[in-house]
Amino acid sequence: MTQINKSRSTDTRHQILSTAQQIILGKGFAAVGLNEILKAANVPKGSFYHYFESKEHFGTALLEHYFEQYIAGLDSQLKADKRPAVERLIAYFEQWKSNQC
Repeated sequence: MTQINKSRSTDTRHQILSTAQQIILGKGFAAVGLNEILKAANVPKGSFYHYFESKEHFGTALLEHYFEQYIAGLDSQLKADKRPAVERLIAYFEQWKSNQC
């Protein structure tokens, strides 16, 4: 597989995961069907199993995708910079509160 094809494949997989994450955050995992996700992601249903062995593997990949983003954001917010640690922590909790409300 060429580098371009790998990149395209990674982009499609990422598109499926990102789309699914947004839909599932609004409705819940059990309330969302695979067809809804693939239609929203503009990906043919047959392609799904190219990227994920099963729905269970998809669920695992979705959780990994979510936590990779979460940890990256956490690292970004809490990394050492010129602000005191307490200010970084307060900023983190203010953003968390904003996201949860």
